[in-house]
Amino acid sequence: MSETKNKMELSDRHDYITEAYFGKRGKGFMRKTQARINWICEMVEGLSVLDVGCSQGIVPLLLGREGKRIVGIDSDPQSLSFARQMVGKEPISVQSQITLIEYDFLSHDFNGELFDTILMTEILEHLVSPEEFVNKASLMLPPGSYLVVTVPFGINDFVDHKQTFYFAGVEKLLSNKFEVVGIQFFGEWIGIKAKRKSGNNSATTGYPKKIVEELETSFFNIERRLRDNLAKASSELKKKSDELLVLTEKHDRLQEELVKQDDIGIASGPIIFGSIEKTHQLNVHTQMVGSSLKVECSLLPEVKVEYAFYLLVDGERKDVSWHTPENKISFDLPGAGSLIEVIAFARDSSGEKLSRRVKVSSIS
Repeated sequence: MSETKNKMELSDRHDYITEAYFGKRGKGFMRKTQARINWICEMVEGLSVLDVGCSQGIVPLLLGREGKRIVGIDSDPQSLSFARQMVGKEPISVQSQITLIEYDFLSHDFNGELFDTILMTEILEHLVSPEEFVNKASLMLPPGSYLVVTVPFGINDFVDHKQTFYFAGVEKLLSNKFEVVGIQFFGEWIGIKAKRKSGNNSATTGYPKKIVEELETSFFNIERRLRDNLAKASSELKKKSDELLVLTEKHDRLQEELVKQDDIGIASGPIIFGSIEKTHQLNVHTQMVGSSLKVECSLLPEVKVEYAFYLLVDGERKDVSWHTPENKISFDLPGAGSLIEVIAFARDSSGEKLSRRVKVSSIS
């Protein structure tokens, strides 16, 4: 779920959380999404809820079905349009519980409305100043009410992510206004439930913060290095794969040139073309027309194949036509005194081929 302070000029920054929840983005992703969304809904206290960055509206939909009065706000019109369509399919009793607002959270005037629970799920990592969102949420939550936050755990190189969080970073962000009362790890995400304090003093925790911060800094450096090395290795692998493809194509062409030719153009063993397994004969007919050589092939028994031709002049390849769907071709002939030969191939879609080499004549 996402909301940013300003509109982003990205080709596709939209969230697909509702589609993921209902399995339209793959079953593995569905299970991860459902575990996270269901936990978020379970953390809600009271009857009035604000979902900041509600995206495609899956949380308002689920909570509205359970009788919660929920307001969803998001600045992305495409996500809100999807959410409204989903809510519009619900019974009137559910629709009446859900309000969807297309606006920026920091700029919107809630007219002093207070909530029992505020949700900020997969938002804070998108913000340059996430503390502004947390501070505004604290003003809309009376003491004893709750803020539920989820963020990616560790490095996530999505183009619109501006923050990297482990636990200490989120806890520090919340500590002036909230006390962490619940933590849940979802592999690549972390969820935190925090209770609004009556004052602004940082809560006393049961662990040495400095040690945890140093540990997570080391964790970040190690993960950053591993990811950079992986990206470098992936780039080098792609380069090697491209080089191998070029060499393979070159090898295939050399193979074509080195195919052993027989004198009469009949395969020495069965050649499989498609579903037909027979001994085939490739006939090559040539005709001089002025300075051009006309070449026509016929394959017996007749099977639909592609053809390839190349012209040899004094034993040296001069002209090539690869993978020709037609069985006819014309070559422009060189000057006098040359020995002309044609090599023709018939080949099916699986790469099986039959070839014939034909001496034409010497040009006088």
